[in-house]
Amino acid sequence: MKEKYQVLTILTFPRDGEEFADILWSVDCLGFQEEESSGNLLITAWFTGNAEKIAERVRSSARIRGISCMECSVQDQEVDTSEYLATFNRSFSGIKLGNTFFIHPPWIKPSRHFPFNILLEPGHAFGTGTHESTQLALLALAPVLSGASTFLDVGTGSGILAVAAGKMNDELDISICDIDPVAVESAVKAMHENGIHDFSAVIGGPEVLSGRKFQVIVANLTSSLIISLQRLLSALTDEYLVISGLTEEQRYITLEYFLDNGFLLDDVQLDNGWISCRLRKDS
Repeated sequence: MKEKYQVLTILTFPRDGEEFADILWSVDCLGFQEEESSGNLLITAWFTGNAEKIAERVRSSARIRGISCMECSVQDQEVDTSEYLATFNRSFSGIKLGNTFFIHPPWIKPSRHFPFNILLEPGHAFGTGTHESTQLALLALAPVLSGASTFLDVGTGSGILAVAAGKMNDELDISICDIDPVAVESAVKAMHENGIHDFSAVIGGPEVLSGRKFQVIVANLTSSLIISLQRLLSALTDEYLVISGLTEEQRYITLEYFLDNGFLLDDVQLDNGWISCRLRKDS
């Protein structure tokens, strides 16, 4: 069945893709796709609301964040949602991360060739593991989770990182938080579908957990959000802090506060211009 949507088209640079993703979810985007060509990034996003007003909010947010918005236009489009879903199902056959993780949708069986299989049903997005920042965060987390006792996923999104943590350490005390209640609902569902039932989920930022300490924290966010949360993340971290969602250009400005306030750089992961860093609190 065809349904009518308003489509917002954004032309920007690849380095600004994560910032625009953050903006789009904040204005109730139904979903979006990205395509790189000739050094530019074309983002196509779908809405049912007034896309003209949303476009102005996107332009304003881009100006405030200092990111490039070379084009931001709106048009009506009819989409056959059943065919779109069928096409997506045919094209998405799972993601292999090194020799450790296999992230698979419900229509693909787990793989016996990987020690950890993660079932994740693509929905309102928040991360299916396809983006480099999620993959890098997983790789940075893997070496430090086996001996950990407490874990916090800040801005959990789909819950993929928390699920991975629970798979690697079934005795881990897991907490997740996100300011978006739909994201928390999605993450909770993902946790249960992967057999993880003993965890804490809260709606809100890390400030709602003030006063607690976590042995391992992961924050797969944008550079600007991480910078705004520096003091909170530092206070909550007992040993390891993994931050991801950074470009190489954003690395030093994002890490500066932590390195000046009791953290040591323990690990760096790089992929296609994206970077994750594992920091260790200096005792």
